[in-house]
Amino acid sequence: MLFVLSVVTAATSFETLYGQTDWKLEKDQDDIQVYSRVLKNSKFKSLKVTCKLQCTAAELTSIIMDVENSCKWVYHTQNCKLLKKLSPTELYYYAEVSVPWPVNNRDYVVHITSSKPEEQTTIINSDCVSGWVPLNKNNVRIVNSSGLWRIEKQKNDLVNVTYTTVIDPGGSVPTWLINLFAAQGPLESFKKLKLEVKNLHDSH
Repeated sequence: MLFVLSVVTAATSFETLYGQTDWKLEKDQDDIQVYSRVLKNSKFKSLKVTCKLQCTAAELTSIIMDVENSCKWVYHTQNCKLLKKLSPTELYYYAEVSVPWPVNNRDYVVHITSSKPEEQTTIINSDCVSGWVPLNKNNVRIVNSSGLWRIEKQKNDLVNVTYTTVIDPGGSVPTWLINLFAAQGPLESFKKLKLEVKNLHDSH
């Protein structure tokens, strides 16, 4: 873890809110950069991932919006279920994230919307929402999470991707777990995303 006006507004608000301080580079592998920064009045970090992918904006958007297939590439996602598809650019889905013992798994419901991939820059916004799925006593429900994809077209079917997110994992979470998901999680997700992109692009 996108109505065009609402997406643009969300993107502007997100960057205004979290764009005040410098990013710290945490990981740089396979042409994928992962940055973090501490948020004011919060114990959690904001994360940013940047990379270039050999695909079209439409291809990458289709992978992101294919939520039931996200178990293949989103870090530690145990299962993912489409709840309601309102249009090709707006849907709700449920996902469960497996977490090392003794911490409880996390789950969440996300509302995801996308601007049209035909535009020069595609914005995909994803926010956790309450309701939709009953609480699972064995899991901790994430209710405060925001994600923003910015997909910018380049020449020769190349896109420049920036993904920014803030996640409050809820419940009692040890520092080592926060750090694990803060840097390694995004890196591993984008490594697998690159493979998904390559397979889709090569098939076209």
